[in-house]
Amino acid sequence: MKNHWETRLKQVAKDYEQNKSVFLRTKSISKSMHPNIDQLAQRYWNVIQKDDEFLSAAKSLSKESYGSPLRFSKHPDISPVTVQHLFHIKEMSDKFGFFVPDSEINHVTDVGGGYGNTCRLFFELGFTGKYVIADFPEVNAIQEDFLTHHKIKAYYEDNIKNKGLVPDKESKSLLLGTFSINEMPLSERKHLEEIYREFDYLCIVHNLVFDDIDNVKYFADLKKELSDEYDVQHYKDPHKGQGSYFFIGKRK
Repeated sequence: MKNHWETRLKQVAKDYEQNKSVFLRTKSISKSMHPNIDQLAQRYWNVIQKDDEFLSAAKSLSKESYGSPLRFSKHPDISPVTVQHLFHIKEMSDKFGFFVPDSEINHVTDVGGGYGNTCRLFFELGFTGKYVIADFPEVNAIQEDFLTHHKIKAYYEDNIKNKGLVPDKESKSLLLGTFSINEMPLSERKHLEEIYREFDYLCIVHNLVFDDIDNVKYFADLKKELSDEYDVQHYKDPHKGQGSYFFIGKRK
């Protein structure tokens, strides 16, 4: 997973080590993992509010405090980024036909897991299985500290070639990648292309273009490649104006 991130990693690690109590407010980490997206979160929240069961689950979440997160204007106990992550969970739940965190899925591989917040949400919402986060070692360290603080045991891989990303054959599994796979060079993506079929469910969120790679075309081609074995829905997020797409698939 080598790209523009390499130039940021030293600063991310430095900001975290020097500002652990407020690490989510540091420039490098807030920009890459915890941005102020309150207006977007409001649009997502409007969707969540229309689903009474999901809204109840969202409001049951514990109050966020570790790392000094930003406060969401409509529900200050959680952050705008948490609302975005909840929307992603709702979107895949709607497409799969069941509430993903509390379901038959017992293995999640999260490619590029941010600071660990999506993993935290999964466990708070009922997940009890194995959660693997694949990321740079510097970011894995942040994730492990964050999740250990929340008494959550996850598994960490710092190389997407590692066998630890792949679920056991008897598992019901999900591969998750939100704004991460789309930031990889094509040479790195090929390693993931070799293991997609090991998973029962796929949920990828991507942007339009990154480092001159047309992500819309790339994931449209991937949909065709997997269409013999997966039902894939590839569509634009109507709530995000700058161009964000969902790639959600399940084994036929």
